[in-house]
Amino acid sequence: MKRLLCYAHFDANGEVRPFVLHALQTMSGLCTDAVFISNSPITNEERGNLSSHCSKILVNNNTGYDFYMWKLGMEAVDLSAYDEVILMNSSVYGPLFDMEDVFSRMDRLECDFWGITECFQMQPHIQSYFLVFHKNVISSVAFLNFWGGILPYLNKLQVIQSYEVGLTQWLVESGFKAGVLCPLEQLGQYCRETGKRLRKKDNSSVKHASELLHIGIPFLKRDAVRNRKVDMEAVTPFLQRYNYPEHLINEHSLQRTLKCPLCSSPGKLAYKGVRDFLNLHDNERYDYCRCSSSACGVLWHNSDNGIIAPPVVVAPTSNAQNDLDNAILPAALKKLPPGAILEIGCDRGERLLKLRELGWDVTGHAEDAAKATLLNSLNIRVMPQSVSDASAEFGLFDCILVTHGLEQTVNPLAFLAGCHRMLNQGGKLFLRTPNADSLLLRIFKTYWFGFNAPRNRVIHSNRSLKMALVTTGFDKVKLSSSALIASEYSHRSIEILFNKWTSPASGQTVNKILPLALMGIALLGNVLTRMCGEECIVSAIKKQESPVI
Repeated sequence: MKRLLCYAHFDANGEVRPFVLHALQTMSGLCTDAVFISNSPITNEERGNLSSHCSKILVNNNTGYDFYMWKLGMEAVDLSAYDEVILMNSSVYGPLFDMEDVFSRMDRLECDFWGITECFQMQPHIQSYFLVFHKNVISSVAFLNFWGGILPYLNKLQVIQSYEVGLTQWLVESGFKAGVLCPLEQLGQYCRETGKRLRKKDNSSVKHASELLHIGIPFLKRDAVRNRKVDMEAVTPFLQRYNYPEHLINEHSLQRTLKCPLCSSPGKLAYKGVRDFLNLHDNERYDYCRCSSSACGVLWHNSDNGIIAPPVVVAPTSNAQNDLDNAILPAALKKLPPGAILEIGCDRGERLLKLRELGWDVTGHAEDAAKATLLNSLNIRVMPQSVSDASAEFGLFDCILVTHGLEQTVNPLAFLAGCHRMLNQGGKLFLRTPNADSLLLRIFKTYWFGFNAPRNRVIHSNRSLKMALVTTGFDKVKLSSSALIASEYSHRSIEILFNKWTSPASGQTVNKILPLALMGIALLGNVLTRMCGEECIVSAIKKQESPVI
């Protein structure tokens, strides 16, 4: 029997890891040809290692996910020459053992295409990390039409909805019979016997990875290891039984994606599946991790695709924040003699205009062309370069006001070091940013207004801010936490929760009774703890010494 293997590969660090080569070697005994398609760059050395297992090696320009890569792989060969096509990707470790018995077992099953596990999220479908199609499917018009319509989507959820779920649905509706190595009923029976809980909507390949190994499934999902959904001590006996090299499964110790961007301490997944409530066309979900260090505790956006959305400040829109006389931070500015001031995250420029009326020489930071145009129309000087730019001049300002800008920087220490550099000796820094210890965050979780996903990259606590400011050369750091705008946060969080969000300045909100009640809870919590308000309020002075960073 002539089999074709199409292996879709992606690695955030641009590596072909040893477990990939092991998978290709294990499958080579079953397959006549193998096409390796990667969305990551391949070095000459890696290409040489791959060539011993693969007849074709294709490098894509990192557009689309595995389905688009599989499409490219199948277009590179004559499909009519093969009796079976196997689609596999680098989201799994394995096969943990030889697959000959698995293929023999599935050959005895009456089906036209098959996979390892099935999933009932969205719609019933076979999970796509390993799929096999027989000759009658490969040569069908339905199969060719499906792959002919594959587009290089950049949104992972859209790929799952349209292609992973859609492929099973399309082939079944076209008259083909699906098969699966481990039906949900079989997994459910094992879970009942061992006292485990299985829900129909679970992603069993991740949540029940350990149970699947007990049943005899030859793959281990990398997400289960990376997100600690499986106990590695329970996995090790299976690896030893199957003689699978244990060193190939190393992500549980490397913690590449779970390292705090501020203090480099390990972290853990805290909030999974936060949505972008500003971009209604963005169906992606974003995960936030929390630093495990008690001296830090920041939340950070754990992005796997490396895409960073352009900065958009979404600050509360109450009059109290925009009114110089009532806002929290500018009250301290009134006690200072007017000088040169820079505002980062200056919104529509209202604060700068009022500060100019008080005699300040004002400058606004423009993170994009639209903001620069707005500030120019108000005759406000614009600083277009990055705050973290090491080429920025020293001692430009007597005061820097950061209103909702720090949380959108990928490197907070470099940002604060830039602020330190641009201040005169003894200059003041005033900063406000969403609070990672917010009480309303604990109530609303992924629907909390302060996430502003995916733009808010690092959400700080008072502890982390003090550590970062001292590290970058600031002194006399004063910290507080504000719950005065809890009503605004609770309004917006409720809108997001009940899918009633319209826009930050729409003025359309849900019934005010619940938000006001939540504001009372937040105020009480802040009075008791002084740490759990919606925003961190910080002031600091530039020391005489140069910054550490």
